[in-house]
Amino acid sequence: MAKRDVLRMCVACRSMRDKRDLLRIVRDSKTGEVDFDVSGRRAGRGAYVCCQMDCLEQAKRRRVAENLGGTPSEGLYERLELAIEERLAAERLAERRANPRIHRISLASIKGGAEANDEQTLRRKED
Repeated sequence: MAKRDVLRMCVACRSMRDKRDLLRIVRDSKTGEVDFDVSGRRAGRGAYVCCQMDCLEQAKRRRVAENLGGTPSEGLYERLELAIEERLAAERLAERRANPRIHRISLASIKGGAEANDEQTLRRKED
């Protein structure tokens, strides 16, 4: 029997995503402290946020940690930002490994520098 995808809703953008693609914030039922759940399996009341900085900023404005009924742990949002940055970096690395022949846009071509004419291979594959 095939496993079903477990879907959860981001509290910021309200999009339904696979549970593994979201970050979980959980209130510990014993201490009442709200913290980042790295494993996604800690016991307690939880909320999910997309791995996008916009969603994290909106979750901060909506006071998601406080609305879980506890006190946010020190450095909660900094740890979430770091987790988002790490996950985005891992995705970029995986994309580069999957498509090694794609050129990157050079800074000179973006600014229209002298090398712009030589850099006409913006994001196209080599033959």
